Amino acid sequence: MRGYMHFRQFFRFQTIFLVLTVVTYGCAKKECMSPPPDFSFQIADADKNYPEDLAANASVKVYYRDGEQKRYILSPLIQDKYFQGSTIISDSRSANDPELYLEVDQRILAKIKLETYTNNQKCNGWDQVSRVTQDGEVISKDGNHKYIFKSMQ
Repeated sequence: MRGYMHFRQFFRFQTIFLVLTVVTYGCAKKECMSPPPDFSFQIADADKNYPEDLAANASVKVYYRDGEQKRYILSPLIQDKYFQGSTIISDSRSANDPELYLEVDQRILAKIKLETYTNNQKCNGWDQVSRVTQDGEVISKDGNHKYIFKSMQ
């Protein structure tokens, strides 16, 4: 009986501790937690035409240089001629926002740079993009909330 009472008190302590932690540090409502930000982009030529080899190939790789090494980050997914990848933001942040290379078949299509920050709001602690540049020019999102990068080809 004594062991049961000890277990019951310990279980009650754990439950109270867990509830207080969630109430203190968690979001007020489950619905409050925002999803991670999305980074969607398209690569186009000067006339904003989508390169044909991307439509067939659709395997854009994203990397940055660390000295002489290429450090690949998770490749974005393609959806209706746009590439989408939320980990690009956090990977760029982790690497101190280096210049990123977008390549297909070992051909560099574009070089971009993200400026990122960590959002410290209670229910939105994700890494965010504050600015995107290509060749020193600030790139804004288009009407579809996507970035359009000029192809170097």
